[in-house]
Amino acid sequence: EAVEASAQTMPFAPGERLDIEQVLRLVEACDPEAAWFIALRYFEGHSYKEIGQRFGMTEAAVAMRVRRSLQQ
Repeated sequence: EAVEASAQTMPFAPGERLDIEQVLRLVEACDPEAAWFIALRYFEGHSYKEIGQRFGMTEAAVAMRVRRSLQQ
């Protein structure tokens, strides 16, 4: 299974297809909180809006957190 990269400032090209092992390596390198955001977005397929509702954050704040999590 592959996941499509979409943020502009990730350690891989936007639109690049990553296999599950690449995504798992990124998640393992993150702190636990960052891993949650990545997992909810890319493994569970939640929208920024859904994640924001879950954590009491705006969509923009969630998008930024996901992007920063992937940059770690």
